[in-house]
Amino acid sequence: MVTPSWGALFGAVDELALPERSYPYSYQDLPLIKVFVYARIKGITGFQSLQKHLTIRPDVLALVGLEKVPHRKTIAARSRALSASVSSLLHQLTEQFIEAGEVDPGIGSVDSTLMHAQGNVWHKKQRDKGELPSCGNIDQEAHWGKSGCGEWVYGYRLHSLTLCGPEGITWPADISVQPANIKDADVLDDELIYQLTASTQVLLGDGGYDQESCYSNCDERKITLLAPIKVKKTRNLSVVKEPSFTKTPVSVRSLLYAKPPSNRFRVNLKTFSI
Repeated sequence: MVTPSWGALFGAVDELALPERSYPYSYQDLPLIKVFVYARIKGITGFQSLQKHLTIRPDVLALVGLEKVPHRKTIAARSRALSASVSSLLHQLTEQFIEAGEVDPGIGSVDSTLMHAQGNVWHKKQRDKGELPSCGNIDQEAHWGKSGCGEWVYGYRLHSLTLCGPEGITWPADISVQPANIKDADVLDDELIYQLTASTQVLLGDGGYDQESCYSNCDERKITLLAPIKVKKTRNLSVVKEPSFTKTPVSVRSLLYAKPPSNRFRVNLKTFSI
């Protein structure tokens, strides 16, 4: 049977204010959101598996507020349609949890992960020429992106902004799905940075956010961005000339790496006096 904790979780979903739609659906948004939350926690990843699970669990079906089990194609279509409302829902939930003291907005982190596009792959040479493969089933909105491990993926990149939740659990404050070729720093500057509260003091990120624009935007909001310096080696190290010690000594680092912006090292020490 379903435990009472599910009722408390779904009760929080009922308090969300969803945007009004211009035309009605056969299945309302709130019950399906509860279904997707349930599937995520239970680890149910396939739409067909979710349909079968709801068929043999009428107690769950009643708790989420559905009278019948939606078809797997309906579940898949509504999952894509609801993705536009996920960001708004996260903002509302985050505000509620911050007011309740369950989420600490003082420390945040930002990161991204690559996701493969469904269907066949559109190879880069053909994509650059605008030639669609004869195999069909190509996601034309997806793009090529490179992971931190050097792997090339045709698909999308999920960008997430998280805060510190109860018992060290990360709480998703905002998400953004972009083609895989969109840089992490651009998404932070254009979208995610505006979801940080005035109480945020530290923002953690990887080398993808080591850009001057990210540091400047965080400085304007009095936020300390902590990110590793993303150095770039020269393509041909053989062209680096040995320093002449008759002149001002030059370090090897200055020859191999670009000079980092000065504000990368401007850490607000008051932040760490908590």
